[in-house]
Amino acid sequence: MNKIQILSLALILLGLMACNRENVGEAPEVMAPDVSINYDGANVTAPQFPAGTYEGGILIASDLVNTYNGFTLKEVHFHIATLPSTCSIKIYQGSNQDAPDALIYSESVTNDLVADSWNIHTLQRPVTLTDQDIWVAVQFSHADEQRTLGCDPGPAVTNGDWVRDATGWQTLRQLTNTININWNVRAIVTP
Repeated sequence: MNKIQILSLALILLGLMACNRENVGEAPEVMAPDVSINYDGANVTAPQFPAGTYEGGILIASDLVNTYNGFTLKEVHFHIATLPSTCSIKIYQGSNQDAPDALIYSESVTNDLVADSWNIHTLQRPVTLTDQDIWVAVQFSHADEQRTLGCDPGPAVTNGDWVRDATGWQTLRQLTNTININWNVRAIVTP
């Protein structure tokens, strides 16, 4: 097995382990043939951010996307702690120097959110996975310092803690040097 196959298998197993924990009510259940692509475990908290607009999300690198080539990204599951002023689901395709290349889907979910809960967004236009990176992000804005987008206890895994603030995209570890988590953001794909 090469490194890419081992990484893909590890990520799939991580996703399956997270799905097993969902059976105790921690997150929406994902039924076969659907598959949850995620890097996180159970929700434990949400990092506190100053007032502003941010995106928190995951990068599904092309080597993992190739495992699901031709599958359709149909839902995004994400945990919201405190309700933000605004919130949108954003899907990007491709990568360019540690940032997404092209926005291919954006939908406001502000009026559909439930606080202190997992939320499900069904894409109005499902996205077919090809051989390109896919970024799945939750954009949120709030007027005061607060905890909005949920996370697991960490430690962070590669591509599980991307964040965009006014300076651009980076991992949350790079931004803070102290917060070491994975976002509660999950891409639900179907054959």
